[in-house]
Amino acid sequence: MNRFTYQVFRDHIDEKEYGTMMSRRVFAVSAAMGVVALAAVMAGPVAGQPQRANADPAVSIRIDPGLQFQTVDGFGASMVDQVPGTSGLPYNLNSLSGANRASVEDLLFSPSSGIGLNILRVELGAGQTYPNGNTPVPDFTIEPNAPASPAGAPSYVWDHSADGQVQIAKDARARGVSSIYADAWSAPAFMKSNGAVYGGTLCGFTSCASGDWRQAYANYLTKYVQDYAAEGVTLDYLSPFNEPQDAPNWQSMTASSSQLASFVDTLGPTLSSAGLSTKIASSDVADAGSAESYQQAIESDATAAARQSVASFHSYGGTPAAVPAAALAGKPSWQSEFTCVGDTWNIAYSTGSCDGQYWAQTIYTAMNNGVGAYLGWTGAWSHSDNEDLIRITGSSSYEVSARLWAMGNYSRYVHKGAVRVEAASSSSSVLSTAYKNTDGSYAVVVTNTSSSPQALTLSGLNGGTVTPVVTNDTDHLAAKPAVAVSSSGLSITAPGSSTITYLYSGSTAGASPSYSLKNVNSGSVLSIDNSSTADGATLWQWHDVNVAAQHWYLQPVGGGYFEVLSPLSGKAVTIEPPLTSDGSAATQRTWAATDAQKWRILSVIDGSVILANKASGKTLSIADSSTADGALAHQWYWAGSSAQRWTLTPN
Repeated sequence: MNRFTYQVFRDHIDEKEYGTMMSRRVFAVSAAMGVVALAAVMAGPVAGQPQRANADPAVSIRIDPGLQFQTVDGFGASMVDQVPGTSGLPYNLNSLSGANRASVEDLLFSPSSGIGLNILRVELGAGQTYPNGNTPVPDFTIEPNAPASPAGAPSYVWDHSADGQVQIAKDARARGVSSIYADAWSAPAFMKSNGAVYGGTLCGFTSCASGDWRQAYANYLTKYVQDYAAEGVTLDYLSPFNEPQDAPNWQSMTASSSQLASFVDTLGPTLSSAGLSTKIASSDVADAGSAESYQQAIESDATAAARQSVASFHSYGGTPAAVPAAALAGKPSWQSEFTCVGDTWNIAYSTGSCDGQYWAQTIYTAMNNGVGAYLGWTGAWSHSDNEDLIRITGSSSYEVSARLWAMGNYSRYVHKGAVRVEAASSSSSVLSTAYKNTDGSYAVVVTNTSSSPQALTLSGLNGGTVTPVVTNDTDHLAAKPAVAVSSSGLSITAPGSSTITYLYSGSTAGASPSYSLKNVNSGSVLSIDNSSTADGATLWQWHDVNVAAQHWYLQPVGGGYFEVLSPLSGKAVTIEPPLTSDGSAATQRTWAATDAQKWRILSVIDGSVILANKASGKTLSIADSSTADGALAHQWYWAGSSAQRWTLTPN
């Protein structure tokens, strides 16, 4: 092909060739790249040119250990109301005989004979619960009687059991649980606006005749932590509210986002004054979609922001994903509760509602969206529906659901402290995430949602062996024979309707690929204006024509930051002065290791990412949320816009 320069003037572009009219600038593409790209647009695939589609019948999974996302804090479940009758249910863990109880605890918490959950969630009871409509049932609390006033001396009572949760916590610790997460559904009734443990709000948030009980509630929660500590059980995390935007007819208490943030201001110093290292988690909202507004209120309050360690939410609405305001503040997001309420009890992996495969898909979604910890609702209980991982059916009997085993494909092999790395699948029916554990080993978790076996090629691995661990309707975390890995990767077949963890402890191979950065709002990709190689060249968006001016290497530079480097120019994406201002332009410049050139890549909803600049903390965005070719890239404070989110596609 002859060398020449192809120039397209914005006022004269043929929409049939590029789809969108340009305005004033010139978009110049050299023949070495642009003519091939133009031919690809007009005439289809070109031999030898990298293609978006994978022509091979095998599904490709490209593992890139250099592109790292969130650190994993772990996986867990709740074990609350563990005294028969307090929950309105006939059986729970304390109903079981010794050997059967130990077996259930092994299944939940043992990393060798069970699924190795490392987070246990317990409840700080408020004195009553309402499992059957509005009929109260006694429940444990450390403060059953009101003092004379909020400032009066409390009469705390500790029974060394807390509905059996103290012993469960000890048993879980003995099996390797590293974190215990305590959650208060409600303050005692006398501290609340409605005088009941369900509904109402904390007095002090609203005016009450009895006075302001906010400090008394902080003291009460702190005393709970101290009582557990006296039993040898450290409560590592404390959440002062559970689903604060709801008021169901069980233990509950409402709080607005600003009210909750203000209470963190009170609770944090109270814990510190008591010499406790317990970290504050919040806000345990019922739906993932509410988490961002509650977190923004925390981050807007400097004291609360400094005191909170974890952003927590439930997934009874919305999509589980890292909370952007928390991610930008450097905090992990935990999905602290989810289950399938109302569905018929189902032990199958791939048959019926809320089966094991569904559970695997929900965990995949959360982890792929940057969540640091995934907790199911009840580990073991006797619900008549599908809420439990293990259903206790009598004093010596229980049933194990495939949801337990599907969760184990993550929890047993993705260890606390692991880092999620890129593992891009070429097929939407094959869900893949990969993790590098602290010992250097890898766990690649794949869910084949098709009922048919699927050939896979895993690239990025170099030599050694891979051991597949399979869960489906016949296998439950079944380790299969090790398979040799060549220098070019691994070819293997995934069984139909299965979740498989591929365990690998060899080396990784090859340089990281370049990526296209597609703007979620426009569908266009980050590009260099006029395919320039000059310092200071402007960055804009353009529809994807698969040229080098639209490709970027994401190279780690330490501290969780990346250089975003053009293979065309060898220059890095840079924010121009004034560095902390909204609207400052994104350009390319020679790498000088300045903060203006360093970016955090933060996974958020729908598998997209936010690119946050180290110098400013602001995000790479498209100006005015434009969808037009040629719209400029700049930085902007996080406003939750899809123009501030990007998807990464390996080239």
